[in-house]
Amino acid sequence: MNQPQTPLDLAIERYLLHWRALGRRYVREEHTLRSLSRFLNEHGFSDLTQHGFETWCQAF
Repeated sequence: MNQPQTPLDLAIERYLLHWRALGRRYVREEHTLRSLSRFLNEHGFSDLTQHGFETWCQAF
């Protein structure tokens, strides 16, 4: 597990820990969520917003 660097990273980490404690693997979900967090960070978004999410979606 990576050390959380942003509030979103911390939320992702907690979300994954919760589901993994319930027996889920959440490997693909982790990849997707970390991709979103990385994109937002690299593009100057300080938090998850609708605009940031839509920008990330359009990158595909």
